[in-house]
Amino acid sequence: MVERSAKGIIKKGDYVLLDLKKRKNGNIWEFPGGHLEKGESPFETVVRELKEEVGVTVKDATLIGKRNSAFYSDVTSIEYFFLIKDFYGKPKALDIKEREILDVKWV
Repeated sequence: MVERSAKGIIKKGDYVLLDLKKRKNGNIWEFPGGHLEKGESPFETVVRELKEEVGVTVKDATLIGKRNSAFYSDVTSIEYFFLIKDFYGKPKALDIKEREILDVKWV
């Protein structure tokens, strides 16, 4: 089984945006993004997820990397990383999926 996701790296000067995601075994700070839906490209996913999670509309993004990981013997994870070159909106934690996103922070 292959799980695919797309993450957006939003820069502001020397800072990048992270969101705090609620997880069963402990919350985690990470780049905003999420899993690809059926028929969706990685670019379409990062655009949708950034709008849903942190309220920004992506105007321009470039794929800068891909990471493959094997968590279990039958599951492989592929993550696509996009540099968000242009966007509009002020990033904020949005209440989706029972408060999945708890906070956002520039670090």
